Amino acid sequence: MLLGSSGHRWQLTAREVKLNRAGQSAGHTLSPSAAAKLQDVVATHDRAYPWGNITALIGYAEASGTPADALQDGFRGSLSWRRAIH
Repeated sequence: MLLGSSGHRWQLTAREVKLNRAGQSAGHTLSPSAAAKLQDVVATHDRAYPWGNITALIGYAEASGTPADALQDGFRGSLSWRRAIH
């Protein structure tokens, strides 16, 4: 994470997650049928303005060993605005 004095924040997150390492678990909603692996990279930029905070996110995820409808591979992005109500 990098914080700037002018209200900028940059963050890069890289993860490798192993789901159900011991095998099948019917109660696990992300990978109910087998063990799975998820690799994920996300870059986030946040900036404060007098009228609120803007956050932009771009990321990529790759899942293996999961049913196609449980976890989806590919790019994702979002743009959000927050403002505190006083």
